[in-house]
Amino acid sequence: LVPLCRNYDRVDGRKKLESKDPYFTGTKRSRRFKKILWAKVVNDLKAQLLWLFSSIFLGAGGQILLKYGVNQMGEIDLSRTGIIFTISNIFTNLFVISGICFFVASMILWIKVISTMELSRAYPSVSLSYIIVFLFSIAVFEESVTAGKLAGLLLVIAGVYFLNT
Repeated sequence: LVPLCRNYDRVDGRKKLESKDPYFTGTKRSRRFKKILWAKVVNDLKAQLLWLFSSIFLGAGGQILLKYGVNQMGEIDLSRTGIIFTISNIFTNLFVISGICFFVASMILWIKVISTMELSRAYPSVSLSYIIVFLFSIAVFEESVTAGKLAGLLLVIAGVYFLNT
């Protein structure tokens, strides 16, 4: 008979060699280590996604704030005579300045994201900002919704899904 105790191999009955390798599959310690390792991997992934989505939301928020500020300013004049006035308007408009700050914060978080995540996974996710901007544009700026825009958004969602699977 082959002993079924955990220190014996079930196939040929030889005593297993205990290993200091935490990946050794026959010990309670290794199962606990794998559980802890898996929890760390899951927590790291959650943190990466939190940084990624924070960066995306800040970038989209920056776009909304810029648009709101520019709407307050009116048409931008980049002619020789109007450029100084335009620049002074830009840097005195609270919404434009806030939008720029959102972009800077988004960029800092983006650097954090790409330091720990594959660029081929992270970058397509940035296109989710199109959806956020689209929804806020409808709500805040009362922009129109067309079948083409909706179809484009569905394609963006499908693209992000397929690139991340």
